[in-house]
Amino acid sequence: MPLRFSGSLAPQVSLRARRAGRRALGKTLKMLPLGVAIIDDLLAIVVIAIFHTEELSTLALLLGAIGVAGLAALSLFDVR
Repeated sequence: MPLRFSGSLAPQVSLRARRAGRRALGKTLKMLPLGVAIIDDLLAIVVIAIFHTEELSTLALLLGAIGVAGLAALSLFDVR
């Protein structure tokens, strides 16, 4: 005896898929402002360092740039 499914099964599956998509989109939309805020804070620190000091430490700037490049490389290679 073959199994029979009612026609109402497809809309339920579709609704679940749409809800899962909304959750993923919601997470993405929550992470975007966080990333923008972090980058904004880092740029503000750099601006303050450049314009509110009499002399810049090139060694400190170089070490900071190396650190940021290292983090970017780890992110690029998807290291968790």
